[in-house]
Amino acid sequence: MPSGYSTGGYPQVAPPAGQFPPALPVQQPNSLQAAPAVQATTPEQVMALLKQLGELRDAGVVTPEEFEAKKKDLLDRL
Repeated sequence: MPSGYSTGGYPQVAPPAGQFPPALPVQQPNSLQAAPAVQATTPEQVMALLKQLGELRDAGVVTPEEFEAKKKDLLDRL
């Protein structure tokens, strides 16, 4: 039997060479983190947010119901 193999025919594994580095912290996906509240103060900002919200709805990221609720909130700021 070639050297480097155990009597069972499996390759021998070297023992660990000391300590392993600490594990990296687990990153949570952005979708689970709450987005900071955006306070639109001008009609132009409200319109820009409505446009972005419409794009999210069109992309399927938010439901039509979520879009309508947020649209109402944004329009109430005007």
